[in-house]
Amino acid sequence: MLVQALEVILCGWNYVEQKRLLAYTLKLERERGNDRQVGEVLGYLSDANRMLKLRKEGIQQAEEALEIYERLGDVTNRAWFLTNLAWLLYEDGQLDTAEEVISRAANLLLEKGRESWVANLTVFLV
Repeated sequence: MLVQALEVILCGWNYVEQKRLLAYTLKLERERGNDRQVGEVLGYLSDANRMLKLRKEGIQQAEEALEIYERLGDVTNRAWFLTNLAWLLYEDGQLDTAEEVISRAANLLLEKGRESWVANLTVFLV
């Protein structure tokens, strides 16, 4: 699929080019109505924007992706996007909100019996 092909391209460090390709891919996936792929592309796009220090844009994209995965009932991706959102908020200086978001991710994982994953989130609590 298109997103999997992009994963190979996204391994590089040219975040401007990544953003350009991802924006185009996002447009295509929206036209196809493929919510799961839209969510995935939004995740990559929010990460590229974080690396480009475009945190406000990245926050919006991470929040949109989170809404999609909440609607789809996808716990794993919800936790991932909550973590991504927390990083963006942290780097944007919104420390209290970042802490709230990472706590949501931890609670979600604990509710689903994924205690071992919670250990990876402790970087925010230090």
